[in-house]
Amino acid sequence: MVCEINLQASEYLKYSKPTLKLTSVNFLLGRNGTGKSTLTRLIKEQLQNEFDVRIFDGFESLLDENRELNAVALGRENTEIQNQIKDLETKIQATKEENDDLAEKVQEAKSAYDSATKKLNNAMMNAAKDIKEKDNPRIAKTTYNRIDYSKERASAQRLSPQERTAFEEEAIGQLLKLPVALSSIPIDFQKLKERANGLLTQTVVESVRLPEFADNPQKTNFAQRGMEVHNRQKDKVCAFCGGELTQKRWDQLENYFSGKVTAFQTALNTCIDDFQTLENSINKITQYDSSSFYPSLRAQVADLNDSIGKSKEVARETILSFRTALNGRKDSLFQQVPPIEQVEWPDFKALTDIAQQLIAEHAGLSNTVRCRQDLAKEQLRYHHILEYEKKYEIVKLDQDAQKCETESGKLCKQKEELERKLSDYQENLEKLFGQIKDESLIAERINKYLRAHGEIGFQLVLQSEAERGFYSIQDSDGNIRPITKLSTGEKNIIAFVYFMEAIKAPRDTDKPFFLVLDDPMTSNDDTYQYLIISLIERYYVPLLYDRTTKNNHRGNQLLVLTHNTHFYLNVRPYKNNRFSDKIQYIHLRKGASHTQVVCVSDQKDDIHTSYDELWEELKFAYAENKPEFMWNSMRRIIISFCEFNNLSLNTIIRKSSDKLDSVLCGAFRKSMDVNSHELLDCYSETNGSTCEQIRGYMEQFFSGLNHSEHYAAHWCEHKDPGKSS
Repeated sequence: MVCEINLQASEYLKYSKPTLKLTSVNFLLGRNGTGKSTLTRLIKEQLQNEFDVRIFDGFESLLDENRELNAVALGRENTEIQNQIKDLETKIQATKEENDDLAEKVQEAKSAYDSATKKLNNAMMNAAKDIKEKDNPRIAKTTYNRIDYSKERASAQRLSPQERTAFEEEAIGQLLKLPVALSSIPIDFQKLKERANGLLTQTVVESVRLPEFADNPQKTNFAQRGMEVHNRQKDKVCAFCGGELTQKRWDQLENYFSGKVTAFQTALNTCIDDFQTLENSINKITQYDSSSFYPSLRAQVADLNDSIGKSKEVARETILSFRTALNGRKDSLFQQVPPIEQVEWPDFKALTDIAQQLIAEHAGLSNTVRCRQDLAKEQLRYHHILEYEKKYEIVKLDQDAQKCETESGKLCKQKEELERKLSDYQENLEKLFGQIKDESLIAERINKYLRAHGEIGFQLVLQSEAERGFYSIQDSDGNIRPITKLSTGEKNIIAFVYFMEAIKAPRDTDKPFFLVLDDPMTSNDDTYQYLIISLIERYYVPLLYDRTTKNNHRGNQLLVLTHNTHFYLNVRPYKNNRFSDKIQYIHLRKGASHTQVVCVSDQKDDIHTSYDELWEELKFAYAENKPEFMWNSMRRIIISFCEFNNLSLNTIIRKSSDKLDSVLCGAFRKSMDVNSHELLDCYSETNGSTCEQIRGYMEQFFSGLNHSEHYAAHWCEHKDPGKSS
């Protein structure tokens, strides 16, 4: 059965296709932000009349703190199946004991390997310490350690005396620190100006009329000040005139100054305070010390400082005019004041932009000096590494560690085979549990899964026969504890098992199921993940082969959404059953203005490994005309390729520099720097390259290594008639 989802119904997120057809079993891979949750909502809205739509999107909707799971039918296990389960559990126990014996041998081998590795690490740590402490020039970062040394061993090479002297001179240089940006202004002057003018022109009407004030603001303010300095309960005589302060007079004054008058005074004070805050933020904007910039920028810095000084003076004058007017209105609460319209306010954002541009140019000059220094320091480190390899006998220690690792690996492989046998037993056991038809409690099924995990110290316990479906959490000592003590992963696995079991309960509808599993493996470790995969496989296999089961899978549909490539690769059927008219694979990729929806119809177009995904990202960036994204994907592909084939990227670049484009060589060299994972320097030099040129660089690289077939196979003859070189 095929159903169609109207993707245009999404109000905010836009998809590349107007509709999406879903078949019996659907697997969707998409990173966060590509619209998986939006698609789930559209399915619920558009298919709920035709299907019994069930959505799993975490434990929150299924598990409450010390609350019921859900009301579900309970049952009893079949006696014959239970006997088979006991026999299989006996075999599992015997296999576990055999596995424990082998585990001791594995531990001994690992201990020997750990000892050899420790000696090797200590030697490399001493060598790294010597390199880190070398001075005049300093050739390593202050955090240089054993790991850094290990990564650079393959690049070790001896320098001639002349080369060493030249690199030492190059490594000595002076860098200026990066200046800080201008302070920001947190208050919008235009909005504050409008608020102030509104207060200046606002009409305030007296609540009651007191003739003795005679429209005299000074008398009015004097009376209000008198109320502030006198206490109604304690003071009976006016401190100014000596007259009696009667309760009637207090009532008259309070009525006069209450309500809108007080609110207006508060608004005036707040506005005055905001102008003070604005002035304080402007005062924090300081001029730059020209000497903190490189000489070529100092004239521009002087001009900027002059503009800053003038702008601050203009701003202070404008603020003063508003504060004076607002204070005057405080003295004349019932008299309007003309608004202040013709004022000058500097463009501080423009000054900030100029400062940022100067700082960026300063950083660029620093990078030029830093790049030469880094290259020289790198070559000097490689020279000294070769010396310390001999001094600390690191090569011999490395060989000893590799020998121990081989022996440990051999035993580990034997243990893996035994664990695979144990896994088969566990799988058969799960099949038997799945065949239980009569009176099986879902809570008991959940407890079986938890006990099978082996390290979970709790179980679900029915509180009483009268409260069926209301379960407590009982630890291994028999104590009851709240569900809030469970971790997120534990809650998630309980909820997921419950979800998959609950759909087997009797329903009051004949509608087929449409199951949506939205990132079901969130916050679970590897063991939980494979348990989840097993439960999903048990559900979708009947959908693919039209098998009639007790739950009547005919007409049911499944959509599994995930952002995790590893989970996506493992939850699908095996290769020979992967593509048919009943199964579909969908990829969501975030573009500049929309999410691209890719329906994979052939196995060769699907994601196979994380390495394949990098190629897909590269081709996607090419199709979207995003050269800056292509550079990062290309770097990661080449580094992964070199590491997998035990190739030295630095050596390849040095030997192939006459064959490769100069831009490409420069980018690769900088990818070997300390901060290569960010590739900032590379981007700054190559942002002028087009997507087609970058693709050509990639093709050149693999062609230079005689791996053109590898490039062609992964690029898959990508065509885009709309692109030009």
